Amino acid sequence: MKKLFLAACILFSMNMNAKVTESKIIDEGGSGPYKAVAFSESGMPGFTMYCPQKLKNAVREEGKLPVIVFGNGACANSSLEHEHYLNELASHGYFVIGIGPFDQGSFGNELANHSGGTKSEQLIEAMDWAGAQAKDKKSPYGKMIDTEKICAMGMSCGGAQCIFASADPRVKTSVIMNSGMGNMVSMAGATPESVYKIDHPTLYVIGGPTDIAYDNANIDYEKYTTPVAQVNLPVGHGGTYLKQFGGEFSPMVIAWLDYQFKGKTENGEKIFKNHDLSGFPAEWTIKSKNF
Repeated sequence: MKKLFLAACILFSMNMNAKVTESKIIDEGGSGPYKAVAFSESGMPGFTMYCPQKLKNAVREEGKLPVIVFGNGACANSSLEHEHYLNELASHGYFVIGIGPFDQGSFGNELANHSGGTKSEQLIEAMDWAGAQAKDKKSPYGKMIDTEKICAMGMSCGGAQCIFASADPRVKTSVIMNSGMGNMVSMAGATPESVYKIDHPTLYVIGGPTDIAYDNANIDYEKYTTPVAQVNLPVGHGGTYLKQFGGEFSPMVIAWLDYQFKGKTENGEKIFKNHDLSGFPAEWTIKSKNF
């Protein structure tokens, strides 16, 4: 109860015009420089938001925050499985919109039974909402989010949703996690041909050879004529999302996002172009092309 009260107070101080109905603190706000909060926004009841608790302070330091739209594993109507990971991204100065209504529970209990039922178009809906906020002078988020910097992201079936949504010209980078189309006929509205419609830098984060998406991701990789990197950590299809701060996947993805959106070119090229993984556990491997 104390944590819930604290979250509500933080969001009130974040922006008293924000239409927040529920909120919670995850992993004490994350490990990044901006302690994050997860919350529901009355204008988007089918989604969960993750952003810095002191949003104005983060924007003062970073400028407008890039936006991430996220599709869940199993195309689930809940981001609970990924909340440690998404919260961690937010704590590094990102505004995350995850498919699925806010839930005070945690993954693994009865409240997490939300499998299936979502559509790829919901990622488009999330981008539409962000764009409307950016244009609305009365919106509490209008001056806080940068809709010129949108990342489509998703895991497994949500990765297929990401591939589908990545054809939208508003998407400037994509992060496809434990997923790939390969030679499948279709998934979540995406087909193998959908990969050809991605015209921006893309990162695949895969769980190594035991990940059921491994072969599909490799087939996808060969199709790209735009910059693409594939990183592998041998953890299987489940990734590291359930660990504190989202586990080992989080620093790798943050490095990619900072490379694409925050001008950290030297570090980004060191990792994703020159394959210097000295700052990561030795089990990581990488390949990339077209940089």
